[in-house]
Amino acid sequence: MRSKQQVLFGRFLIPCLWINPAAAQIADKAHGEALVAPYRLQIGDSVDILYRFTPEYNQTVNVQPDGYAALQLIGTVRLAGLSLEEAHSVILSRASARLRNPELSLALKELDKARFTVLGEVGSPGRYELHGHITVVEGLAIAGGFKPTSAQSNVVLVHLLNSEYGEATQLDLRKLRQPGLSTDFPLLRDGDVLVVSTSKFAKVERIIHLSNIGLYYPLP
Repeated sequence: MRSKQQVLFGRFLIPCLWINPAAAQIADKAHGEALVAPYRLQIGDSVDILYRFTPEYNQTVNVQPDGYAALQLIGTVRLAGLSLEEAHSVILSRASARLRNPELSLALKELDKARFTVLGEVGSPGRYELHGHITVVEGLAIAGGFKPTSAQSNVVLVHLLNSEYGEATQLDLRKLRQPGLSTDFPLLRDGDVLVVSTSKFAKVERIIHLSNIGLYYPLP
């Protein structure tokens, strides 16, 4: 686990939130997209919930394997997949039904390490820690590289949008590695999934349901 002062590529910590956090957006000049998005709570994260005027309800909760956390006063709340701002709004709304004009803050105490997942026809499919700036090609190498049966011309990169959906991009790594072409491969983000199949995928929808991946390559 890391302290609240530590920052890794693709993930950041917001020490405290009373109303709205300042959502940090760092533009990726190479790809014209944000490298750092608002952090979304994951299974295993630990959150401090502090009530300004009713400290007897203060507590530290863990996001359980089912994505929910058990809170005093308001019961179980699904937190997995929510940003701190979204979690704050949900908890405040529920608490307002029991308290008059409550004020509360959320502080991310501990979080799971940044990771990416490689599935399919690679030497060692699985989940790996994301340290610094790692490209798609480097991520595949970490997972043992391509098997002879892999379709290198059609690798699918999935950026997680929330706990259920992801944004898919099809990559032709053979073409990208040809002499004279750009070698500026996409960078992996926390939660990304790389899928390498034995044959070329049919056209993949831009927004896909993560369970569709699990039908063919179970998510670890």
